[in-house]
Amino acid sequence: MRFILLLNFLLLSLYSFAQDPFEVPQEEIGKVGVYTVEQPGVPKHPDYEEIYRHNHGKKLSLDPTGKFYQLQFEKAKFKLIVPQNYTKQKPPGLLYLGFYDGLDTKIDNVIEYCKPLLKQRNLIAVLVDKKLRNPTLNDKNVLEYSYESAIVIRRSIDIAKERYNLDLNRIIAFSSALNTMNFQITALSCPDIFRYNILHTLFNPFYDNMPSMDNKKTFPSFGAQDQEITTLKKACKNNFIFFYIKYINLEHDLMGKQNSKYKIDLEDFLKKNNFINSKVLKIELTHDVTRYPEVFKLIDKIDPKPFNAKVFLTQAQAFEKKNNFPKAFEAYKIAANYGFEEAIKKFKEMNKELIETTSEINKHDKSKNYPEAFKLAQYLLKKFGTKSSLRATLINKTYLKDNKIILEIKAAAFLAKAEAALSQSPPPKDKIRAACEKVIKTVPDTFTAKKAQKLLKSLK
Repeated sequence: MRFILLLNFLLLSLYSFAQDPFEVPQEEIGKVGVYTVEQPGVPKHPDYEEIYRHNHGKKLSLDPTGKFYQLQFEKAKFKLIVPQNYTKQKPPGLLYLGFYDGLDTKIDNVIEYCKPLLKQRNLIAVLVDKKLRNPTLNDKNVLEYSYESAIVIRRSIDIAKERYNLDLNRIIAFSSALNTMNFQITALSCPDIFRYNILHTLFNPFYDNMPSMDNKKTFPSFGAQDQEITTLKKACKNNFIFFYIKYINLEHDLMGKQNSKYKIDLEDFLKKNNFINSKVLKIELTHDVTRYPEVFKLIDKIDPKPFNAKVFLTQAQAFEKKNNFPKAFEAYKIAANYGFEEAIKKFKEMNKELIETTSEINKHDKSKNYPEAFKLAQYLLKKFGTKSSLRATLINKTYLKDNKIILEIKAAAFLAKAEAALSQSPPPKDKIRAACEKVIKTVPDTFTAKKAQKLLKSLK
């Protein structure tokens, strides 16, 4: 007994002085790419408690310090997929992609598939690792597992919120067939968080006193201790898209027939229980095809304010047709950042010209050929605008403050007319000579004066 008390004391001391396991590392705030977050449980939170309360009024177990909740069956492990173009100035939405088992190498394929779509829709995705299911689970405690899984689903939203500036009106959730029950518990316990949902295949009603699709009372009911169906009333106002799969593979023909019947039952059930914003859709797949392409088609149907980056490509093309190149360049830049190939190609072409011309400006400025540097700066400002052509803007501002440079620019323009007169037949050499002498006298010891001297020598 003494040994157990001593052990508990030591554990309590370690937890008391250890770093907060839920404190967000500085390097994870705003971090882009794909990375994993793992935690020992979940911190105290009313939503987590509310989810577990529906498990016949049971309470979550606290850790030895009483600071956070430990989970029996589910490890709190999350994978975040954050596009490279994330910026807190343009808050992204959040897409909950469901569970993955952590051992399936195909998760990498899913991530690679999602990356460009997340980028173009301005979304961050989160997945939950589900490989920690206890092999000793039986029929008696499988429900408890479902509620703990539901808590982890809800926790995944906070994991993202703690690290990113999210548009909280764009939390979109997708539930795979493997965790539909767990997700439904979550979505219906926290209807203010999970407002836009895609539920895949079977739908299990977990509401108090609500009949099943065959009009029999379901067991266990959702929140058996509740008398009022308050969460249901809120959830019915949310956008749920239920979709079922009909496999086109002959091997699964029977499953397809079952699903067809299920669709009729489900639509009747939703209508009967006033799910006013719900839709049921059929998706035909071969057995080995990932469901995610179809998921992304459905996302746009329930996204409250879909962020479609393609609009920037359309705007860029329209600006270019109107010769509004500065706005076209900026729009191409944004569209390219969201991964549109056509925009990437066009932006690279324009940006290459911007870089090369800027280099020429610097070369002429260094050699004190101010008129040519100024000429190229004016060209860049006209084509790319002041925001993109920072060097051209600086040259323009600096030169226009210097009266000597302004005088030389005017002299260079005057000399250019004299040079053009050489193409006349016969060329007016006396006038050209007079123009050169005037330039040399007006702006002596300048690049333009040297150019006038060369032209003057060529006339002899």
